[in-house]
Amino acid sequence: MVHSARSVASSRNRDRPPISIAILPLTTAVDVEDFTERLKLSLDTFGDVCVVASNSLPVSRSSAASEERLVEWLNERESHFRHVLYSAGGKDSRWLRRSLRQANRIFLVASATEPPNKTVARFRQQTPGFGASGQFKAATGRFHLVLLHPSGASAATNTESWLAAFPMVTEHHHIRPDRDADFQRLARSINHCLVGLTLGGGFAYGIANVGVIRALRELSISIDCVGVPVWAPSSALRAHSKSTARECWTS
Repeated sequence: MVHSARSVASSRNRDRPPISIAILPLTTAVDVEDFTERLKLSLDTFGDVCVVASNSLPVSRSSAASEERLVEWLNERESHFRHVLYSAGGKDSRWLRRSLRQANRIFLVASATEPPNKTVARFRQQTPGFGASGQFKAATGRFHLVLLHPSGASAATNTESWLAAFPMVTEHHHIRPDRDADFQRLARSINHCLVGLTLGGGFAYGIANVGVIRALRELSISIDCVGVPVWAPSSALRAHSKSTARECWTS
């Protein structure tokens, strides 16, 4: 059954259109190169990945006069790769604007420990005119907020303040940069392959839940979200929290 589910997910993933993501660091504490590389490694599971940055040869050699040729080259990348990651960090404002226009998703990456209001001000400085022209409103569904948390964090906090500061965001993700499992979960989310587990209620189901969780772990199947009836035995929850808390770390 597990093998069949994986085969169906793989088949559906191949049929989906390519995904291009602009990665924009919102705070100075974000190492955009490291984040992009870690995300690339996790996305490799779902297909070929191409990373384009301001120092990529076709980008660094382009000019305002050759913008059309650059767009053609980027379109070609998107037709040959399952994922294209546009690293929009650095001081090249022209490449930043091109990345935001080119990508079909925009990842706003910020340190969760910094004040959201100050981050909004920096974002507006980074993208002058982008919001004023109404592109934020027209880009519904494109903006994702990625909050980076310290390695020792056990729970996501202050999420509501961040979402209030960036109302254009439609999805948000919590990442601990030192946890490969967090990047793998993000890659599954990007490809619509998250794994959910629904636990049954009642004593007999509660005992069975523990066995199911252990079996999934033995098969190296990560659990991204859990649904539990209010009357379900707490023993299954405790078993789950001890064995898969790192894999299920969400807001």
